[in-house]
Amino acid sequence: MNILARTLVPLTAAITLTLSGCADDDGDSKASAAARSDDAPSVVDPSGTTAAPTPLPITDHVLTADALPGFAPQGRAVEEDLEAFAEAHEKDVADLRRSGFEVGTSLFFSGKGQDFAASVAVAYTDEAAADAEADRLFTSNTEGDPAITVTPLEVPGIPGVKAASLDGADGGTQYAGVEIVFVDGSVLHELFAVGEADRFDVDAVITAVTALYERVAGHPTS
Repeated sequence: MNILARTLVPLTAAITLTLSGCADDDGDSKASAAARSDDAPSVVDPSGTTAAPTPLPITDHVLTADALPGFAPQGRAVEEDLEAFAEAHEKDVADLRRSGFEVGTSLFFSGKGQDFAASVAVAYTDEAAADAEADRLFTSNTEGDPAITVTPLEVPGIPGVKAASLDGADGGTQYAGVEIVFVDGSVLHELFAVGEADRFDVDAVITAVTALYERVAGHPTS
């Protein structure tokens, strides 16, 4: 089994976000949304009035360039509207529009050898659309390949997070990977990372995602 070919190929589609459609929202998604709403930080000005959270550009919803030890960014995150995203990632504009896509961005990282990571953020028309895509995305990237061992992964502090570790071998080399997806408001966030198992630091990936959540939680896109 080639974990890079068999996991990264569908993940690359996910990284560009395979936004071919969204499933209907379900009870679990609604419960997750309620939990996120309860945990979202509020801002109080000196007068004691609760202020609206400061909007952030979509490019602030991905990892910072130095977030992953052992990985270096490839370029920088750029805001992409519907047409630009479709062109850059070879997607159908109509499919993206139906999914509720509003704006997206991604930042890719490279490490030693074939080590690779990608941080992706996409804003949708509403939270239900983001939740539906998160469910579909995580399922498509963690099921269907018996040669890859998928283990649930705990990421404390992020409401409704979906996370798993992915393990497999390629030509006698053992690889480890992580797929983490969370939604905050109407923005879907994904981090995928893979590397040779003897140097792959799962805890560092979790730390990076947790820091990302703490930075963006409760902040809509601008």
